[in-house]
Amino acid sequence: MEVEAVEVRCKETCFVQGKLTAWRLAAKELHLEDEGTAQVVLQETERLELGKSSRLVGNFDSEKELFLLFS
Repeated sequence: MEVEAVEVRCKETCFVQGKLTAWRLAAKELHLEDEGTAQVVLQETERLELGKSSRLVGNFDSEKELFLLFS
């Protein structure tokens, strides 16, 4: 399954089993299953759990951090 979104908000945990592409992800926890792939520019989470062959791309903490990178 593939999901594309501008913003993803989860009150507790966001589980990714397939592919997620999003500008912003806000959740207490991001859990990527073994084959899960997340391409997230701004990740606002307290906890991150990755499976053995999962993949996370992006992962900036704030828009300020992203702005400083490109300035």
